[in-house]
Amino acid sequence: MRKIFIILTTAIIAACGTKSPLQTASTIKGERITATFNDTTTLYFKIIGENEVALTWDNSDGKNYNSSTRYLHKGELVIPSIIKADNREFRVTSIDDYALYQQRQLSIITLPDGIKQIGTKAFSGCDKAASINIPEGVTTLDEEAFSRCKRITDITLPESIESIGNYCFRNCVSVHSVSLGKRIKIIPEGTFFGCASLKEITLPDNIESIGTEAFSGCLSLKNIELPATIDSLSDGVFAMCESLETVTLPDGIKTIPMDIFNRCGSLKEIKIPVGVKRIDSWAFERCTSLANVSLNEELEEIGEGAFAGCTSLSRISLPKSIKSIESLAFGVCGAIKEIEILGNKAFDIAPDGALPQKPARIYVTRGCIDQFQFKPVWKELLIIEKR
Repeated sequence: MRKIFIILTTAIIAACGTKSPLQTASTIKGERITATFNDTTTLYFKIIGENEVALTWDNSDGKNYNSSTRYLHKGELVIPSIIKADNREFRVTSIDDYALYQQRQLSIITLPDGIKQIGTKAFSGCDKAASINIPEGVTTLDEEAFSRCKRITDITLPESIESIGNYCFRNCVSVHSVSLGKRIKIIPEGTFFGCASLKEITLPDNIESIGTEAFSGCLSLKNIELPATIDSLSDGVFAMCESLETVTLPDGIKTIPMDIFNRCGSLKEIKIPVGVKRIDSWAFERCTSLANVSLNEELEEIGEGAFAGCTSLSRISLPKSIKSIESLAFGVCGAIKEIEILGNKAFDIAPDGALPQKPARIYVTRGCIDQFQFKPVWKELLIIEKR
């Protein structure tokens, strides 16, 4: 069966053709099996079914996975597909929560065919793991399963993967490319948080939602194409993506979430899709290269600090649908010279930085100036009637 690899290129040759070590001894205590192999490796398994086991953490002192006396693996580790104990055969079908948590000396980890699930923090903190294969047939990667695997450079998930847990690849700082399978519909919270070297990612065309901070801190990500199937984006999805230059937002979303592009200093332009009614707080704060913003004709609210610190923004056109602009929405936007208001009635604006102060000019429709220049807050601005 074809295997899909999470792999460091230089480790490909070393990982290929690996044979499982031979089991030489075993003991059963309750639901736990201790198995010893001819390469002196000792592994621990938990019985989870009549003939199934999960690789689990070392219980050498009878306490827990985080024990200071747990068995430490080094170099290459090959997990067998079958173990024998008490004249029975057990298939290895999952990797238990914390099974190889913080095994910092492992460089290559090979999993057998037949694995279906990889548990919470199963490989988290495997700092030197340059190669971990994920066999076809795995359907679930749980929370932080591969977080802080600092040497992995490429992630290609098998088509069998259906769900990914929160922060699954958090702080995998060497990953530079990612390809996700077509069965994945949700990218959950923090999936690629802190993947500072990530430059490209291929998303399936059936993705429905992306969770909070999913790509936050991906400092090298320049471009991303979001599928049209997405109808939900969450707070801070692309926050601190300092190299992000272009992104096309899907038409199905109704809100631009809080902090979604906060401190994306290379983002140059953005088009707000039809159907969006609110740009939430601090959505584009400190997008210092943002020079072109196209607001849609259904937009009603611009939240607190939404465009604060967008120092390259020189002009903005507000649609007729606008009902309110909150504090500091355009605060510290010193380059803005003019704002065009397409509606003919004054709307609610906060007194502190909702719109730029003089000398920025605010142009209103001819014959409607009285609706603006004598209203509270508005009268402090430089209102000019269009010719």
